[in-house]
Amino acid sequence: MDRRYQHLSSEERGAILAAHTDNKSARAIAQMLGRNVSTVARELKGGLDDEQARYCLTRTAEGYRQRRRRCGRKAKLVKGSWLYRRVEIGLCSLRWSPEQIAGRLRRPPNQHRLKRG
Repeated sequence: MDRRYQHLSSEERGAILAAHTDNKSARAIAQMLGRNVSTVARELKGGLDDEQARYCLTRTAEGYRQRRRRCGRKAKLVKGSWLYRRVEIGLCSLRWSPEQIAGRLRRPPNQHRLKRG
């Protein structure tokens, strides 16, 4: 069995919902999907609807999408930051190439001044 983790697909979440509605156990659902029991149990626990204490497919899908949006690398060139202003001045005002700007930014901080030449 492949030990690499793969995210649950929407089809698998639908199958979990259908099986949970039929009062199947997490172990039976995991066996049916070919997944680890802990994966299914975690999915069921994270998708509980507060009011009815039942698995809610839309709630888990929305939580998954929110977590995926937050993960990944953070942007370095954020509008309004000092780096953005330096790059903008270099490109627009001084008409430097990206390579020239990158070269200037590699210098020690006291030599970052953007000047023509």
